[in-house]
Amino acid sequence: MNMWKYISMAALAMMMVACSNDDAAIDNAQGKVMTLTTTLKMADNASTRTLTDETTQITAEWAVGDQFTISYQITTDDITDPTEKNGYGVAEVKSVSGGTATVQATLTDALDGGAIDFSYPHAHNDPGTVHSTDQVGTLDDINANFACMYGSGTMSVSGTTVSIDDGGVTMTQEICIWKFTFSDGTNDITSAITNLKLAFQYVTYDVNPTSQPAIYVAIYDGFPYATGGVTITATTASGVYTASKPSVTLQVGQMYESDVALSLIPGPLAGKFTINAGGDKVSFSQGNLQATYNGSSWSWAFATNQWDYIGNAEGNTKVSASTPFVSGYSGSSTTVDLFGWVGASSTWSGAAQYGITSSTTTDNTDGYGNVATEALKSDWGNTIGSGWRTLTSDEWMYLFNTRTPTSGVRYAKATVNGKSGVILLPDDWNTTYYSLTSINTANAAYTTNSITSSDWTNKLEAHGAVFLPAAGYRNGSTVNNQGPRGHYWSSSPNTSNVTSVYYVFFNSGFLEARNTNRNYGHSVRLVRQVE
Repeated sequence: MNMWKYISMAALAMMMVACSNDDAAIDNAQGKVMTLTTTLKMADNASTRTLTDETTQITAEWAVGDQFTISYQITTDDITDPTEKNGYGVAEVKSVSGGTATVQATLTDALDGGAIDFSYPHAHNDPGTVHSTDQVGTLDDINANFACMYGSGTMSVSGTTVSIDDGGVTMTQEICIWKFTFSDGTNDITSAITNLKLAFQYVTYDVNPTSQPAIYVAIYDGFPYATGGVTITATTASGVYTASKPSVTLQVGQMYESDVALSLIPGPLAGKFTINAGGDKVSFSQGNLQATYNGSSWSWAFATNQWDYIGNAEGNTKVSASTPFVSGYSGSSTTVDLFGWVGASSTWSGAAQYGITSSTTTDNTDGYGNVATEALKSDWGNTIGSGWRTLTSDEWMYLFNTRTPTSGVRYAKATVNGKSGVILLPDDWNTTYYSLTSINTANAAYTTNSITSSDWTNKLEAHGAVFLPAAGYRNGSTVNNQGPRGHYWSSSPNTSNVTSVYYVFFNSGFLEARNTNRNYGHSVRLVRQVE
């Protein structure tokens, strides 16, 4: 699989925008028009292009009228290196015999001995077609737009006639296909899914099916998906479902089939909170983010209650530095809820990219050598899907210190069901709902407001209040200060020192934004944009 080949094909697609007509020959200063005739065949001598779920092998049959995008080297007077100059066009199937297609194309100034590339389908190279986002989940759609194939050859030029050395071009598959059916643990919900996201480490496939008994996804070979995990998010009218696979192995030319049991992710809490001067509003998840390992795979969820946290239970204390990122745990599963702040990295895979590792190594790049910025604004949200994300440091501080809710009450230190933490009150909070003291005060004891679980549920949470429990922090596999201190990540790195990241810190005397090393384990509380 060749990632860079895909990137060059994408660049080709963009360059084709400049052409007034994709199907027209490319003219230059010399302008010698030539005719190419050659044959194309599949590497596996396949006899059919129609994709089916009756076999694990994807094969291809050409049809008269099928079109291929071509890129070829041309002669030029002003550039001595012919690899720096290409012509572009379209080759069309004129006849088919068995598994071999005869194609023709019009070329201009083709270079004798120059390289020529064929990519199929031509529609896929249209900039309006985005492989990871335009799919609808059917084999017919994949046949028409995403059954990508690639081949190359060397041109022989004689007058105005062009042929391909060795008798033609051998095409190879550029995709695999993943067929899915889904259940909610009891019933099949595949036909109810209106959006399906497959979040790999560097790309998310976004498919919009329409009441189908199975959903097919064409996965392009330009992305390194042979190792690492994938998070699956499915949206229906009744809610958002998710599941994770910690490691997948996919190969081009193959058909894969999975029956996946999805877990329903609760929607956001009712309260709405302004997060910036522009008036953008968010709602919070029902609890802190959690990841549970069952011995072979990870699943993601929110804590059941807002005051819940794992603390120094074995999920956090037995996090390890390498796969499977937990070790020596008892029972059938274990849950982690203190995560390191990590960016995407070509050296990390699966759960590690979401901070489930005790490694003290901090990788500061996005996997391509670029300094990582706001990596987890999307990464943690992708574990849940449907627009969830992590607040920036500025947004956290605006919530606590700047916004102007109707009641004037932004936050208060408190204990809820015996757990210490901070209550955030929504923009429309009414002080008649519940009487709080020492409001908007960083230097206040948690016991200033002691709230029972019943009062919290019926008088505060019912009116949109959010509680951030003081869950402490993890250093390697040691958990410290659960109860007296809260540490909540933002999505904002320290721009003057990329090894550190901003987070919200609070105890009985402080509530402020600080920055610390990325490898510490902190709590994560996701939000979702609302109107």
